[in-house]
Amino acid sequence: MNYIPSYLYKMKNDKKILILERDRLLGLDIQQQLIKNNFTVIRPLSIENTAEIISNENPDLVIADTDMNDESVFKKIKKQLKKIQLPFIWITSLTKEEAMKNSEGLNLIKIFFKPFNSKSFVAFITNYFKKVNAFLYH
Repeated sequence: MNYIPSYLYKMKNDKKILILERDRLLGLDIQQQLIKNNFTVIRPLSIENTAEIISNENPDLVIADTDMNDESVFKKIKKQLKKIQLPFIWITSLTKEEAMKNSEGLNLIKIFFKPFNSKSFVAFITNYFKKVNAFLYH
């Protein structure tokens, strides 16, 4: 297995979040904040395993750094994400226009520009799922 299975980070919340972030410190910070807020976190050990993770783990949200956008493996992942329309968040140092161009066809729910506060980042995700649940169950 080339990723850390989600059950190792399984929390009370039933939402699984896949994080694709090259910056290990930023990825770890986001992961810790999500776990504190009871989300299940999936972190691949390598981007090459992401398509398998998406198929096997069925995440509810994907968070990715735009720095990976030029990698051929990530281009395959984007095709998969476009097909299944998973909610998607970009983390970027690009301009808004560049980030939007890279987002064509994705179910983009938000772009966060570096640097950002990880607590407000997680607050956005928490509120997003509250709104989705309110819509689905009321």
